[in-house]
Amino acid sequence: MTYVQDGEKTKILLSAQVRSSGYRRNLKSFAISKIATRVLSALYNEFPPVVRVESTNYCNSRCIMCPHPKQTRKLATMSVDLFRKIARECSHHRIRKMHLHNFGEPLLDNSLGEKLAIARDMGINQIKFFTNGSLLYGRKLEAILNAPPSEIKISVDGATKETYEKIRVGLKFEQTRNNILNLMEEKKRRKLKTRVVITWVTLPENRHEVEAFRKFWEAKVDKIDIGREHNWAMEPVSQGLPAIHACLRPWESLTILATGEVALCCLDWDGKVILGDVNKQSISEIWKGSLLKEIRKAHIATDFSNLPLCQRCSKIL
Repeated sequence: MTYVQDGEKTKILLSAQVRSSGYRRNLKSFAISKIATRVLSALYNEFPPVVRVESTNYCNSRCIMCPHPKQTRKLATMSVDLFRKIARECSHHRIRKMHLHNFGEPLLDNSLGEKLAIARDMGINQIKFFTNGSLLYGRKLEAILNAPPSEIKISVDGATKETYEKIRVGLKFEQTRNNILNLMEEKKRRKLKTRVVITWVTLPENRHEVEAFRKFWEAKVDKIDIGREHNWAMEPVSQGLPAIHACLRPWESLTILATGEVALCCLDWDGKVILGDVNKQSISEIWKGSLLKEIRKAHIATDFSNLPLCQRCSKIL
């Protein structure tokens, strides 16, 4: 497939292979993404609508689908002072959402409750974090519920002890399940509005348990979310299909690592492409900087020759 830029129009030269249903879906995504990038550029040219803050990149599990053990960047927990600086700027620009997670287990950050309280006190109301749920009890749970986020997403990829512990290596099935059930009881008792979502990534190891998972959790939590595995931008995408549409992440969100460095996106798990550093720069300065401008141009042109992470990412298909 070849792309030819002609002013405002993009002509797509199709081979016979393009006529498959998979390619037709991608063509539709391509057209939608072209429109979306223009809209997002106009709406959020000054500041990202979503800021993802990695409170820590330590983790207490070795999940079989996650490259965390291969991480080479420094393990760290973000200081409260740096978080306060970030939250202050986000509050000033009235961001739409803040995520307090990225590539680690947020509950290993003993200051997570304090950070939630800081963000809430600054008027940031849409705050969520992703957790494996294994530490969601005792003082940690209390600290979170004292400054409740708008959403907690909990990863549970098995309906039985055998499958769960095979996938979420190092965690205990009963502990996580009981933590979630207790969280729902506390939410009801305290009349909290926090939405609790249980997530599932479909893998060969758990595919046979999807319906059992759904049946057990559907009436117990606010929502269940069943997704599919992606490749963490680590290898050529399966099927060998070319990426033919822009990813919207460079327009939608900014990912700040625990050290304060800003990564290409949430899938740049090892911090290979650093856009800036909020210890030395403002978020706005990085968002409007030359590096992100070039990355956005590459996505609009669907030319990832200088962006190997994007070229390998299955999320872009």
